[in-house]
Amino acid sequence: MIKDSKLYDLLAVEPNASENEIIVAYYEMAERHHPENLKDDSHDSVSKFDEIKFAYDVLSNEENRKFYDENGYDATKEKLDKLDGFSYDDFTSQNFYNNLTNNECNFYQDQKYTKNLVFPLKTSLKDFYRGKKKLFEYQVLVICNDCDGTGLKKASINCSKCFGKNETGNARIREVCTECSECPICAGKRVVQAHKQIEICIEKGMRHKQQIAFTGLSNQKPGYQTGDLIFILEQSKHDTFSRYEDHLIMKHSINLTEALCGFKMLFRHLDGRLKTITHPGGEYFHNQTIKCIPKLGMPKINSSDFGDLIIKFDVIFPESKSLNLEKIKLLEEILPPKRKIELKEDEKFDEVTSEHVDKNFFDYESDDEIKYAIDENLPEEAFLIKEDMHEQADCNPQRFECHTQ
Repeated sequence: MIKDSKLYDLLAVEPNASENEIIVAYYEMAERHHPENLKDDSHDSVSKFDEIKFAYDVLSNEENRKFYDENGYDATKEKLDKLDGFSYDDFTSQNFYNNLTNNECNFYQDQKYTKNLVFPLKTSLKDFYRGKKKLFEYQVLVICNDCDGTGLKKASINCSKCFGKNETGNARIREVCTECSECPICAGKRVVQAHKQIEICIEKGMRHKQQIAFTGLSNQKPGYQTGDLIFILEQSKHDTFSRYEDHLIMKHSINLTEALCGFKMLFRHLDGRLKTITHPGGEYFHNQTIKCIPKLGMPKINSSDFGDLIIKFDVIFPESKSLNLEKIKLLEEILPPKRKIELKEDEKFDEVTSEHVDKNFFDYESDDEIKYAIDENLPEEAFLIKEDMHEQADCNPQRFECHTQ
């Protein structure tokens, strides 16, 4: 358990983020909040950038990150300020460029990026379970090859006005050559639209709202580094299962006879195989009984382990007045005896009649919310399950980097 998450929040990553995720998040946040890019020299803008830089310096170092997780922000800042040659003031934006290598300095001073191209990608629960490769077609802007992104028609060496230089005039005033005007391919826009196709690999165990990013495949623009192509996975609703983290949630209805006398149920799992569950008589099921089948849930990403399958049983009672008096008397003989009301001799009572009330009359937790214990040895370790949990966006969705294809 970490002491605080301030530095992780500054980079918009989870406390368990990998080193690569921290680096990617840092460059995105630094580019987004740098005062020069914001054209804002206010104290708040500079301070925000300074905090992002400090967060990266701590979290990118294994020893510093461990110390921060155990001791928190204030203790980490105090420790680093005491180290020889280190002062947090050295990492303010005023001195930022002086502390960078040439390559890092060029990144912040010279490079600007086009906006990331983001697409939602509908994904079935089965594909999250089995893994899937999908081909995705999209339109993207690329630099015009005909004019090399200048927007001008390639000058002819035989042009009588510019002699192949694309411009005319003297040293002080330069003008575009009217004879060598805009590029006929891009119409002077410097970019053209291209049709692209890319293969997306959805790994087993990925989750709703996770991101798959392809570096440098966004729209191109002359003078800019190309942003990323990002796919946000969106889980579609399944007829049988819903998901909570690495667990699968399933509802199953049984009648009163099955609840008392036992039953066998059959269902098809996401791997395509049929599964059977047998419950002998004697173990009575009340309404909303919860059962857990270990290791039959979702695969855990980058692991051979699986979550659990949680089954919620709804007991369906016979329709009202469907049993005749003979059957009711027979049930009374079989079932445990009714409870008797004991009254004192001098006590009086009034007989009242109850009427049916619709279940929506009261405001109570819906059937879609259940609590269950993940581990029977830890009964207090309960989780709130929502059937449509996958529709809720993750505040800091995990992002997977892919190599450019």
